[in-house]
Amino acid sequence: DAGHFSVVSYTGNTTAGATVGHGMGGTPEFIIAIARAENGQNKPIFHVDAVTSDTRHIKINEPNMGTAGTTIWDVSAMSSTVFGLGAAAQSNSTNGMICYCFRSVPGVCKVGSYIGNGNADGPYVSVGFLPRWIFIKNYSADQNWMLWDTARSPYNQLNNNLWADLDSGESTSTTYARDILSDGFKLRGTHAIQNANTNNYLYIAMADLGGNGTLPPIYG
Repeated sequence: DAGHFSVVSYTGNTTAGATVGHGMGGTPEFIIAIARAENGQNKPIFHVDAVTSDTRHIKINEPNMGTAGTTIWDVSAMSSTVFGLGAAAQSNSTNGMICYCFRSVPGVCKVGSYIGNGNADGPYVSVGFLPRWIFIKNYSADQNWMLWDTARSPYNQLNNNLWADLDSGESTSTTYARDILSDGFKLRGTHAIQNANTNNYLYIAMADLGGNGTLPPIYG
C-alpha cells in the first residue's frame, strides 16, 4: 500500500547516528534489516513498542532477547522521513543493506503489541480487520517467532504454526491455539511463545486482499 510499505536499499557507514530515507507517509513501526554481504550477521528488527533503546536486540532469525554495547538502531531518529541507524554492521553495513519497512494501514495492516495473561481465555487483540496472516514474538523472554495464517488453518480454533527462526516443520499443538475473528484475534493457548502471564508480545497482522491487490481489503 502506497505510503505504508517500502523496501529500501542503501550502503551503510557503521557509524551511529546515520539516517536513511524510507519514502513512506509516516514513521515506520516495523523494520526488518538484512545485511546483504555480511556472513553470519543477525537480521535485526525495529518495532515501535518493543525496541525502545538503541541497544535493544531483537532478531528475526533467533529467539534470544537482550541488549548489547553495539547499537543497532537510533530510536530517537525514527521519523516520517527517515529511520535511524546504530553502528552495528547488521543494520549499517558498508557492504550493502536491504530494509523492509511497514506501518499500520487501516483495514490492511496493523503493527502493535499485547500483554499475555497465561489463560486459555486469553487476551483479545483488535486489529480492525479479519486477519489473514499474523507474526508474533514474545519480547519479554527468549521465545521463537511464530507465524499463523488462515490458508493452512482456515477454521477456529487455529492450531497450525510455523517458525521464522527454526527449520522445524509445522506444529499443530493446541498449546499454541488461537481464534481468528472478524476484527482481530484471541489467544487460546497458554504457551509462553504467545500468552505467558504479564509477558509482552509484538505482532504484525495482514488482511486478505482481493484481485491481486487491485480490489479493496476484504473486511470482516
